Amino acid sequence: MASSWCPWFSSPPLNNRPSHHANDSTTAFKNPWPSAEAPTLAELLQAKFPLGVYEDLAKKHPGTKDVSVVVPDWGASDLEKSGPERERSIVGTTLGHAGVITEFPLVGTGNWEGEKSFWVVYDPIFSLRAGPIRYTGPKRLRPPPCQVTDLLGCDSVMISHNHYDHLDLSTIEAIFKKFPKARYFIPLGNKGWICSLGIPQDRVHELDWWQNREYSVRDFRYTIPQDTSEDTLLRFTCVPAQHNSGRGAFDQSITLWCGWRGGSLGFISYLGLRLSHDNIPSALHSTPADAINIHNDVLSRNTVVVHFGTFVGSENESLEAVIEFTKRRESQDVLSLDKPAAEGRSRAGILNIGGSIIVEINIHEVIQN
Repeated sequence: MASSWCPWFSSPPLNNRPSHHANDSTTAFKNPWPSAEAPTLAELLQAKFPLGVYEDLAKKHPGTKDVSVVVPDWGASDLEKSGPERERSIVGTTLGHAGVITEFPLVGTGNWEGEKSFWVVYDPIFSLRAGPIRYTGPKRLRPPPCQVTDLLGCDSVMISHNHYDHLDLSTIEAIFKKFPKARYFIPLGNKGWICSLGIPQDRVHELDWWQNREYSVRDFRYTIPQDTSEDTLLRFTCVPAQHNSGRGAFDQSITLWCGWRGGSLGFISYLGLRLSHDNIPSALHSTPADAINIHNDVLSRNTVVVHFGTFVGSENESLEAVIEFTKRRESQDVLSLDKPAAEGRSRAGILNIGGSIIVEINIHEVIQN
């Protein structure tokens, strides 16, 4: 049966307030879609008991390789092996959990250091724990692949929401120390967290869903030749996400979220138990199988899995995500990332923490579009 309902929009509110705003003062937010509603009592009663005991997954699936930590080379070995020039490639490197750094080529630009790439960092966390102080919160199962001081560049930092595992103030402070000219893009209500570290307000940009900001490369650290007739514009767009926010018991959903999803079952698996997500209806977290569905829905050509294998309680929990994701990917006829791109086929997969993916682009098509 066909439906005209679109998941990103709902009926216009009578007071013209955006449907994801819970009040008129932009100090409370909500997910505006039916899929975000909490499970009913009937659904919970119908669900199976979720707790169980982990099998020895490594023994049961000997051919499945779990994620490991490698020292980043920022795509150098892959570029040398596969052949595309760095100037014609987007290079993404995973930093652990939801952290990613992406290098974009800038044609016809440069800075005083000779750099011709634009660096974007997403939800970085290099701390040992994800909590309000260094001694509390979920602890890493695997260390970060590097430190902030090892990053080759950082022009902008994108923060999806203010949970401790996505907005890590110690990491942001370290980035500001090494890259004082970087700009920060955050959803509504989070500016105070960033500016509390001494970062100038004019370098912190709060956006609502579907708002965007356009900047010239000159607004960062780049210049363009004097004989160039056109400037290079960079657009940053805040997109909807079904999630929530909060760093304590009394600030739930008073700041906005965008773009990424989160969650951890680390304490349960640390005890040697398995908490089955199949038996707990969740409106805010995606399963590994959901990740492939999202990959197909948004028509992604290349998808890298994040938000697993770092702040987890056991290797079983991490390996189970790999197994479930791989099974779903194969059933949907999606290529793995170690396969070459093919016409009409998309790719999705898992990188080691610190590993990179290279996506070659046609510069002329990008400029024309």
